[in-house]
Amino acid sequence: MICRPCVLRRWMLSALLADWDIVERWKLKIRNWLFIAMGLLAGCVNSNEVTQEQLARMDLADQAVSVALFEAEVDAATSYNVRKDGFVVIRFAKDVTDDVYTRVVAQLRSDERISGVRAEQGGREVCVLKQGR
Repeated sequence: MICRPCVLRRWMLSALLADWDIVERWKLKIRNWLFIAMGLLAGCVNSNEVTQEQLARMDLADQAVSVALFEAEVDAATSYNVRKDGFVVIRFAKDVTDDVYTRVVAQLRSDERISGVRAEQGGREVCVLKQGR
């Protein structure tokens, strides 16, 4: 027959080994999830890269928008964003008149350096989403 201290030691040893096994399994799971997350993040980073050609197109579209807004004297009443493909999203303040708004948007849409225009005024879209080219 086995003495009580030996049984207790075996039980404690088996409990410690079981706990160790749980810890090792969790480490493995965490490590796997970290690798998956790193892979997904690396994929996102690569999709946001801008090539030199896209950067040049963005610069041309940005120049066209800033000139048009400055000439119409509404550069302080607008905000805009130029996408990689030269598409422009522009927001006009509510105090910009419809005449000025229409003239500027028509000028931007006719410019060859801009691939498309989405224009909003006062939080609502007033013009068609994309021009047909």
